[in-house]
Amino acid sequence: MIGAHKVLAAYGCLGPRLVTGEFDPGIHRAVWPSTGNYCRGGVAISRILGCRSVAVLPEGMSAERFRWLERWVADPSDIVRTPGTESNVK
Repeated sequence: MIGAHKVLAAYGCLGPRLVTGEFDPGIHRAVWPSTGNYCRGGVAISRILGCRSVAVLPEGMSAERFRWLERWVADPSDIVRTPGTESNVK
């Protein structure tokens, strides 16, 4: 899946909200803003847990990151590209 420790941080954000009912996968989307691994971890955890998610990251990030996200999101519009790069996030 993804070999980054930030996957656990994403799970720690979404898991408790699912258990308590604060997050309803039928109506909510998990939003994951990041320059890379946290965003990818959030998208992966969301998909595994049956939730739709939105990845928000700078448009200047690597093509590899965007290709990876495109395979995991439910719809291409679930990837939001913002101005900037990893070193110049707007």
